[in-house]
Amino acid sequence: MLEGFLWRQDVDFALLQEVKHKTTDTIQHYTAYGNAGTNNRGTEILAKKGLPITNIKRIPSGRGIAGTFNGLWIVNVYAPSGAEKRKERERISLTLMFHS
Repeated sequence: MLEGFLWRQDVDFALLQEVKHKTTDTIQHYTAYGNAGTNNRGTEILAKKGLPITNIKRIPSGRGIAGTFNGLWIVNVYAPSGAEKRKERERISLTLMFHS
């Protein structure tokens, strides 16, 4: 289903969250750049073949991945929602600022 969508819409880059990384490795004509978290799910950037992502940065929890394409940063962050998760969102923001 995802592969068909990518092809029909002619998508160059897709930012995915809550990904089980082995499932997206089989999407034809795309390279998967993944960041698996401790529960084996995480974030991912799919890039059409011939559009390489470089300078990959990952948040160890799996909640974020970033990389560059032609000098442009592509950033995928899966931050938890809700008032009770505010501290966790702030931690993710600090991780991005100081560890990238």
